[in-house]
Amino acid sequence: MNLSNFQEAIADPFNRLALQHENLNNIIESMNSSRKIVRGTVVYADSQTPDAGGNLVTAIRVRAKGLHNSFVPDIPDLIKNDKVSNRIINTCMECHPVIYPKVSQVGDKTEEGQYFGASQGDVVELELNENGQLLYGRTIGFDMSYAGIVYDFTPANKNKLATWSESAAAAMSNGVKKQVGDYNINPDGTTTVAWEAKSESVQKNISPSQKSFLDKLVEELGNTGWQLKVIVTSLKRTPEEQAHVMVKNRRDDNNWWPYGKSWSYIKTIIDDTTKTPAEAKVSVKDEIDKKIKEGKLVSSHLDAMAMDIRTNNIGMPNVDKKMKQLLDAVTKTGMASFRKIEYYEGKNYASQKKLRDKGGDNRPNEHLHISVKRIEGASQ
Repeated sequence: MNLSNFQEAIADPFNRLALQHENLNNIIESMNSSRKIVRGTVVYADSQTPDAGGNLVTAIRVRAKGLHNSFVPDIPDLIKNDKVSNRIINTCMECHPVIYPKVSQVGDKTEEGQYFGASQGDVVELELNENGQLLYGRTIGFDMSYAGIVYDFTPANKNKLATWSESAAAAMSNGVKKQVGDYNINPDGTTTVAWEAKSESVQKNISPSQKSFLDKLVEELGNTGWQLKVIVTSLKRTPEEQAHVMVKNRRDDNNWWPYGKSWSYIKTIIDDTTKTPAEAKVSVKDEIDKKIKEGKLVSSHLDAMAMDIRTNNIGMPNVDKKMKQLLDAVTKTGMASFRKIEYYEGKNYASQKKLRDKGGDNRPNEHLHISVKRIEGASQ
């Protein structure tokens, strides 16, 4: 790519709009021809964008993996290698198409009025609806280099050099990319760690006991110098939602089975390929319902105290040490009865763990699963 040619081209707003449409068409044409799910990195996110119905949603600028116009450079590469101005970075961002979210869905059930959301740096699934409109759905990964970009739209600063956040800049100088705004280092070497829910629907269902656990967890992590925000991605599931997760995960990966031998008969139901996924979900839900009546839960996600925390944003260096650091902090809270990093721990994932510890790709649905102890006297 010739940077001079690119800067000259994007100075014209009509050229930026044309590049936007060209990149959008590339994505749609690819999806029409292959019918595959396309992944895109969130270049920029605006959480206060009104959609056609007047709802405030998070609209994103997206860079589709493997499909984006090669004339439009990766913004992290520009900042790191070419030391360009805020004006160039901002106009480059405008060359990426704007995508709106689809209505969120849990299992086979949509949540009326609830929409998917994403943050800068998230990797999301893109799909076409029945009207041919490109929308984004669930977050399946994380790109730390994009999360670290600081966009400065102040007119007086347009010719100043574009930068990373202070923490990301320090990380980049060491060859490590970290998420913007996720931590503050204190004079005593501890860090101020925050937690947040992935969505409003998760936030509103966090119980008092779970909130107390999260507050204690970020305190313990801060004592170790932890440098990532704690993201809560999932809580309690209905039997239908649990059946959906079990069928999908098992059929996507036949190594996946985090349940004991007493539940192997449900695995047999899922592995019966004469059943469609929908039929398998119905059968599994029936079995889950039967066991609930007997006072037995196949997963703690069927209990109000279950919680998943994102780990696929943990990157190099020392992935294994960071994973242990997180698990140890959970233990030190004294408020968890169970914890395990799914798709990373366990004999079925020994090779995946080895790959991950060396800086290889994570599983998009890798997460830390926790069962929180109820606080006596709390509502939950």
